[in-house]
Amino acid sequence: MTTLTGEVFDDVPLGKLLAIGGPQLARAIAGLFLSIGPTRGAELAAAAAASDWPTCGRLAHNLRSAAGNVGARRVQALAEQMEHAVTDGETAKVAALAPLAVAEIASAVATLQAWLDSRS
Repeated sequence: MTTLTGEVFDDVPLGKLLAIGGPQLARAIAGLFLSIGPTRGAELAAAAAASDWPTCGRLAHNLRSAAGNVGARRVQALAEQMEHAVTDGETAKVAALAPLAVAEIASAVATLQAWLDSRS
């Protein structure tokens, strides 16, 4: 069985989903992250490149929540940093964090997909 414990993931959120809704709920929530994570990352990078800071803030907030639901801690932390940077007007920080978030999303997607595959 693949576990998610480590720097990329925290097993607890998916474990809670398994406990309250079984494998079907955990797969559904994980699948949601797999489908929206890369899209949100691309949108976030595009918004940062366009200096659209309000959109960056909205997308970072959305990504933070989605990442938290599946335990993607590094994605969640980067999204939270971006959200605060937008609020604080630290636009250079937002621009610098956007590509890091995209890379972490890709890592989280790969790890989460491996977890799902191990449960099939």
